[in-house]
Amino acid sequence: MPWLTPDAHTEQVEAARDIVLRRLDRSAAPRAALARLLERKEVDPAVAQEVLDRWRRSA
Repeated sequence: MPWLTPDAHTEQVEAARDIVLRRLDRSAAPRAALARLLERKEVDPAVAQEVLDRWRRSA
């Protein structure tokens, strides 16, 4: 069932989301710090922006 197989973009978003959530489990962090963390982890900038935008809307 191909619709159940995540595409590369979805996998990248989920990986970046996990990085952000693991960081936030330790303590609160501003968006800029999370952006720097994703940059250090070499997350695609567009994916990082998407994850941080989603996080901001849910906060």
